[in-house]
Amino acid sequence: MIVHMTTVHYRDDSRIRDKQCASLKKEMPVPVFMLVQDGKPDEVFGPHQLPIVNTGPDLPRLKRMSRGAFGMIRHVLALKPKIVFFHDPELLPWAMLLKFFGIKVVYDAH
Repeated sequence: MIVHMTTVHYRDDSRIRDKQCASLKKEMPVPVFMLVQDGKPDEVFGPHQLPIVNTGPDLPRLKRMSRGAFGMIRHVLALKPKIVFFHDPELLPWAMLLKFFGIKVVYDAH
């Protein structure tokens, strides 16, 4: 399983949803999930049936980056993915924790 996590971008961010997650879902023979924090219900997006999972309420940006990150990591650990993608720098410390649990981490710095 592959997970893309973000605490600051919304589910309709085309760079994440369309260019990264949907492309991975199309090309990889494993489940791909997009985890966001926007307070909206979970949904399945597009022809490739990308699951988009909400991990918490739509808090102000600084709270999503701190308190929201904790909730995001709890969801990631519950899913037990093999690989996690992210590009939010505030999640870098949490990535070290994911590596401790044996999850491969890909940090996309753009």
